[in-house]
Amino acid sequence: MSITNKGKAWELRNSLWLLWSASFFFAFIPFFWIGVRAKQRKWILFGCLYLVLCFALPMASVEETLVNAAVGDIGIFASLGFIIVAIVHAFLARREYLILRAAIIDEREAGATLYAQTYGQDVAWNAPASNSSVASNVVQSVIDSPPVLEDSHAETLIVPEKIDLNNCTEQHFASLPGVSIALAKQAVLMRSEIGSFSSVKDFCSRLDLMPHFAVQIERLAYVAPVVVPKNMQAKPGRVIDI
Repeated sequence: MSITNKGKAWELRNSLWLLWSASFFFAFIPFFWIGVRAKQRKWILFGCLYLVLCFALPMASVEETLVNAAVGDIGIFASLGFIIVAIVHAFLARREYLILRAAIIDEREAGATLYAQTYGQDVAWNAPASNSSVASNVVQSVIDSPPVLEDSHAETLIVPEKIDLNNCTEQHFASLPGVSIALAKQAVLMRSEIGSFSSVKDFCSRLDLMPHFAVQIERLAYVAPVVVPKNMQAKPGRVIDI
């Protein structure tokens, strides 16, 4: 079963970075790749950590072996353990990376569609590399200054209700300031892992949002306690220990 809406073939093509794990001592490289492609600072930090533990530590241990064989051997065995941890971590991160990468592509295509609908022009995302900068500038211009739709019959301004971060959908997340489609998907995935957000500040902190976005979200969202279904609540009664 596919993880994303892109299909198995797309997911396999976008998982080729896992082959770097087979290089063993260079098991840190996949984390730099997915960190940049998915715009996730945490994976870049893991890449720096594994760079030290999987590459620098073995090199230092080999040099130490010439001076103290026992200490050098301990360092080499420890580095081998860290390499195995890095490889397993890379495979575990694959699912989240594919979801975020697909969301980034969907966001770009949505920007291109909005531009085409507004200005009557098409943006070819599969165009040569020379046109990629033009396409990115087009999407950025739409995001920075979206078209204003005037409605002569609109007399009152409808203020939307606050969004419950623990019970809202991916579309609600994406409607918040500073939250892109990719971050919205990440928020849904994160909420399913931790159960619920403890506060709006907790939500903003976990998504690493800028302070000025956090201030705006404080006025637009709130956190309600998660309701446990009745069929999952503990039933009263005595427990008999046999």
